[in-house]
Amino acid sequence: MARVTVTLYATFREAAGRSTLSIEADELEGLLGKLRASSTALAKAFEKAGGWVVLVNGKNARLERRELVDGDEVAVFPPVTGG
Repeated sequence: MARVTVTLYATFREAAGRSTLSIEADELEGLLGKLRASSTALAKAFEKAGGWVVLVNGKNARLERRELVDGDEVAVFPPVTGG
């Protein structure tokens, strides 16, 4: 298991009650599952958002089996909307 730092933004940060977490996960999809399972409020925020933007070490990440390594920095944003 890799230990990674997760930074949450906007409604995800508000739902979690903090902006950063340290989580162990082997891959990105599993990490997002752990985030959703960590609190009811955060699970509801993910459901309401209907999607998310994820960066790993500052680069846009695809969710399909993205492996994580110790020290990775993961940023999670709700979808960007506006006009």
